[in-house]
Amino acid sequence: GFSALQGMVLQSLPPGIVSDLIARGLIAGVGSVIVFLPQIIILNIFIVILEDCGYLARAAFLIDRFMGLFGLQGRSFIPLLGSYACAIPGIMSARIIPSQRDRMTTMLIAPLMTCSARLPVYTLIISAFIPPMIVGGFFSLQAIILAGLYVIGGLTGLLIALVLKKSMFKGDIIPFLIEFPPYRMPSLKSMSVSVSERAMDFLKSAGTVIVALSLILWCLSAFPRLEQIPDATAIQQQQMQLEQSYAGMIGKSISPIFEPLGFDWKLTVGVLGSFAAREVFVTVMGQLYGTDTSNSDATLRSTLQQTIPFASALSVLAFYVYALQCISTMSILKRETGSWKWPAFAFAYMFVLAYSCALLVHMLAK
Repeated sequence: GFSALQGMVLQSLPPGIVSDLIARGLIAGVGSVIVFLPQIIILNIFIVILEDCGYLARAAFLIDRFMGLFGLQGRSFIPLLGSYACAIPGIMSARIIPSQRDRMTTMLIAPLMTCSARLPVYTLIISAFIPPMIVGGFFSLQAIILAGLYVIGGLTGLLIALVLKKSMFKGDIIPFLIEFPPYRMPSLKSMSVSVSERAMDFLKSAGTVIVALSLILWCLSAFPRLEQIPDATAIQQQQMQLEQSYAGMIGKSISPIFEPLGFDWKLTVGVLGSFAAREVFVTVMGQLYGTDTSNSDATLRSTLQQTIPFASALSVLAFYVYALQCISTMSILKRETGSWKWPAFAFAYMFVLAYSCALLVHMLAK
């Protein structure tokens, strides 16, 4: 819907800075918020059903012993499970954890769970560089790699939780006491009120921050303006605009930092652009390589195969497993913790983790 609205604005208004600001700045910024709303509503519907029917308390009890191995309570299971779709509702649902230390630990590791926004990056790189061969007569190698990325992210998050509980959030273990409510049919009225309140809370708390930062990223990619070239296609125009923009300049200037990971300046710009949202990586790479990714990324896959070394591709996968590249998640972390200190801490430790792992993978794969 937002893609169609963007196209309508670009066709209705004359080409220029105003139409670009409205379509690719404002509408794209608002869309980056609203696009998460359906899955947040769906997740919250199921969580509220589990709460109202009386099973959520039992699920927390069943998983408590396993979570205790990593210093967490069983209540941390639901937020972490929800984070596999999106870390935003996962962090918001951590409110059910009564212990502040456990709640903070859960929120700080939630972004390490492999959210759906990573899938476009994973599928692009895996389909381009991992051969579609069968292992053991049954399993696809591409599927094994994809599943491995999920497992690595989840296990690392639990290990980080253990470290945090042994250091920053060290303290006496709070006994896990929980009352099992009776099984009952969920109330439709209660469910609709709870879900709508959580959805509005997300829009109010995260929306303004995400839109503001999206406009800033648009300014970096839109200026300085490149004159319209008559014979250039829309994709070619976007490619040249992005290359000579402030975002392109920043990517080229800091590319030496990412050079040990096997990233050239184009991959660096793609990583920078995806800090707004991870899935933006595919669009940015399509613009940089002059390919249209609106309907399919087949052409982009073919281009990447010819231009990016295999070791660099694996390094990108390793980086995206750990890096906190989501303005939405950081804004929700600030909202739930009441300070920018904790989002900054989460961003810093995950960046160090992502950089170190990507460097190791690149060195081993060369």
